[in-house]
Amino acid sequence: MVFKIFISYSQFDFFDRARKIYNYLSSMFPNDDIFIDQAKTKAKKWREENDRKLIECHLVILILTPAALQSNEVKREIKIANDMKKLILPCKMNVLHLEWDELELDIGSLDGIPFKAEEDLQTSLFGEISKIRNEFYMLENITGTPIDPITVSVDKSTYSDGDTIIISGEVKELLSNTPISIVVVDTDDHIVALDQVEIDSKKKYSTELTAGGTMKDKGNYTVKARYGNKSDIAKTSFVFLGSSVTPKSFVTEDTIIVEGKYPPIKYRITDGKVLNVIKDPGTTSLITTIQSENDGEITLTIPRILLDAKVDNVDDDFFVLVDGMEARFDEVKTDTERILTIPFPSNSDEIEIVGISQPTKSSQKLFEKHKETPENTEQRHVVTLSVSFDRTVYPLNSKVYVRVNCPYILYGKNIELVIFNSKNKTIASKQLDPSLVPDSDLKRAGIYEEFFLMNHSDWNLGEVYTIRASHGNASAEDSCTIDERTPVIQTDKSVYLAGTNMILTVIDPDADKDSQKQESVGNTEESFLTISSSMGKLTGYKLTETGDSTGIFQGIIGLIGTHDDGTKIPYVDNEHNISKTQGNGPDNGFIQVKQSDEIKITYKRKSDTTVLTAFASNFGAMIELDQKVYTWTDKVRIAVVAPSFIKDPNKIEKIGNDSDGTITIKTRTSRLEKYELIETGPGTGIFVGEVRLSGFQYDKIPSDMINDFGKSIGNGPNDGILSCNSDDGISVELATKNETIVGSALIRWNIGEIQWMNSTYSLGDTGSIRVIDPDMNFNPNLIEIFKIRVWSDSDPVGTEILVVETGPEKGIFVGDISFGTKTEEGISLKVSPGDSVIAEYVDFTLPDPYKNGDELKITATTGIIPYNSDK
Repeated sequence: MVFKIFISYSQFDFFDRARKIYNYLSSMFPNDDIFIDQAKTKAKKWREENDRKLIECHLVILILTPAALQSNEVKREIKIANDMKKLILPCKMNVLHLEWDELELDIGSLDGIPFKAEEDLQTSLFGEISKIRNEFYMLENITGTPIDPITVSVDKSTYSDGDTIIISGEVKELLSNTPISIVVVDTDDHIVALDQVEIDSKKKYSTELTAGGTMKDKGNYTVKARYGNKSDIAKTSFVFLGSSVTPKSFVTEDTIIVEGKYPPIKYRITDGKVLNVIKDPGTTSLITTIQSENDGEITLTIPRILLDAKVDNVDDDFFVLVDGMEARFDEVKTDTERILTIPFPSNSDEIEIVGISQPTKSSQKLFEKHKETPENTEQRHVVTLSVSFDRTVYPLNSKVYVRVNCPYILYGKNIELVIFNSKNKTIASKQLDPSLVPDSDLKRAGIYEEFFLMNHSDWNLGEVYTIRASHGNASAEDSCTIDERTPVIQTDKSVYLAGTNMILTVIDPDADKDSQKQESVGNTEESFLTISSSMGKLTGYKLTETGDSTGIFQGIIGLIGTHDDGTKIPYVDNEHNISKTQGNGPDNGFIQVKQSDEIKITYKRKSDTTVLTAFASNFGAMIELDQKVYTWTDKVRIAVVAPSFIKDPNKIEKIGNDSDGTITIKTRTSRLEKYELIETGPGTGIFVGEVRLSGFQYDKIPSDMINDFGKSIGNGPNDGILSCNSDDGISVELATKNETIVGSALIRWNIGEIQWMNSTYSLGDTGSIRVIDPDMNFNPNLIEIFKIRVWSDSDPVGTEILVVETGPEKGIFVGDISFGTKTEEGISLKVSPGDSVIAEYVDFTLPDPYKNGDELKITATTGIIPYNSDK
């Protein structure tokens, strides 16, 4: 299964940096599905693709910048992520100067990453994502897909109007005369479809719905499948692309007076309302304010005396913006008018038409009040301008890219770029003619790019350089410096098993000479990389940059093992056995190592040398358990990573019960010897299995279950049962001729919790209670049931009610009680307005310093309020 990552951020202040992070992560995790929104225009297809990727992902990386905190799109993505119970990894830019709890965002429970620059964030993200991915793949290898009481899925992720939606799934156990209830809800939790489906003899079910009808709005929809116990609910989601039924359009035709001494203009608007039209004599634009709930279009008949666009007495195109975004339009021209038809999306507010007029002599009197000359146009035209280097710090001899953001261009005027040093000496300059820049997404966004080469002696280490951009009367500046930074060598691990890969990373920002080109290091005079062991050596090994401007270079080296007796552990590559040192990079390298060998990585530049040492293991194994702390009746899932135990890469093999090695699983009270684990697939070298803890004979256990406790039996890989104490530990030992490898965890009881689902109820309501205590999950293969006591001020004796586990291994139990005028055992409780209602759970599985046999009464209280007719 592919691990999927979604990056949520604001394009306003993080577009280029987010792209660099995306390139970096894509190179670090090439087999993962990583999505980042890089579209400048928020069109329908963009929103559909964005939502689909967000719904399908396993992890959301949330980059919090000043603009992100104000972005409705980012807030919308956070809401969808929380609704879909996605794992969120928040990353907070230091300029926010806010603590995590001051953000007022629901960003999940993961520890956040503070960062100053994207380079810091890249390194931190690599470590955090690696841990999350390892847990994800380890759980997948050990357990496969969890067996839930009920599952549900749909056949596609998106549907158009009229499409057939196939909903299907299966249940773990058959309940007599109990159908599946299917409910489909929109983002506001409004029900749009209901169905009941029978389950077949194979425990499977299926039904079909038609997209559309009550499912009118485009967006996310959730399918809920309920079976038996009302807590056994499975969910899935899909995206509906919207109804094809076109709502009836309304058309308005009228004239409107333009503010100022201008003639009125005619307009025709579909599915919208014109609120105002403004033209300031000091500008060259006409601004129309509208109100719209649906997509529509407006036709404006503009007298040329009011607004025109001419160059050398020839009609030129207007520049049209809808809510700040460039819009396409159709135009019809007459001698006295220009008629523009402009489409607009729903919820548009403002349409701006920009033009520059240079009247002819024959019409000079007619246009006298509204004349635009090059001189006064420059004075009256409001130009906004910003400029930025593509980096803050450059290595020497780099290619320097500069971006100018200038949404409004003065006709006939260039953008002047000048770079000067700290002594105000000009060292480079260029004239950028916007009219000669080819059409592109950048140009349409008002962004112009130019570059300079560091090709003479005025570019020096340690110097600060400033660029000044000027256009008309507007100017802006940005600064950078040239520095030499120390490279860093990283490996994905410090100790490696034979037959595995080493992922080698060199972080050398100074080797990134061109931020728009993917480069390489390791095989040139400027940077030379050597990887050596006692058994072999790779020289001039090439690493490639992970993106256009990351300054991070990577490659892969496979490790070939050699035992003390000279026998080799070959590296298996596409069913070919590699048994000798070879390769020149970036992904064809193999190096021979011996047990406990030192692997030395040397990265040499003209000015310095950096060294890192990793180690080959003794070719044993690593043992991992799925938890650090278990309760006394948990399942313990075991994974042993041992590539050196592969005898035939084309077969699924077992370990633990032969001369190569034996596995012992033990607690303080019992043990299972020669326990077998099975390989997850041919040639994986990962061996898995599980053992169920059976606790001990305890007099507080229900008599009908006491025989399940205290047993120890099983040979593997999944039939093991092992007794333990309430304060114990479990260890898994793999013993070979040369060593013993151990993995261990603790076994502890827990103090339970009890809570009402609401703080108040009314007479006639049903109250829901939740008890959380993993110790009461006596058998992880079954759903457990026990009783708690509930009483009120009106009935201090009260009644006992059943609480039922929400699923095998959950350790979470729920129960209901109705609040009425009389008490019925296990069903209802007598209450009156103003009563306190108390639920009590008696916990008899308590950790230290409590002793076996001790009990702790844990309570939760809710209140009864007068009936609310508006509720």
